[in-house]
Amino acid sequence: MAYLVAISLGSVFCGAITYIGNGPTFMVKAVADSAGVAMPSFGGYVVWTFRHLVPTLVAMTCLFIADGLLWTIVGVVLALALATRAILFARAHVHPIGAEIARRR
Repeated sequence: MAYLVAISLGSVFCGAITYIGNGPTFMVKAVADSAGVAMPSFGGYVVWTFRHLVPTLVAMTCLFIADGLLWTIVGVVLALALATRAILFARAHVHPIGAEIARRR
């Protein structure tokens, strides 16, 4: 069972980490660029990946694969820290369309 969980987590997170060869990601980037939304370059995406996806992979590994109560606690604490960071980031984010509507008023 642990191998199935490890393979599933690896395919999901490492698939998200790989940017080259990901056709839908390039399509989304092209659509966002044409709409004027700022998108990161390849290097910016790699930095973003290591800042957000790799800690998430580490938390999920601690929660679901690593044996022992200590690793489970580390995984829960890391997952809660990541969730808190995501909530604070989302609350501070200003949607470009919302800013445009507020500016018109």
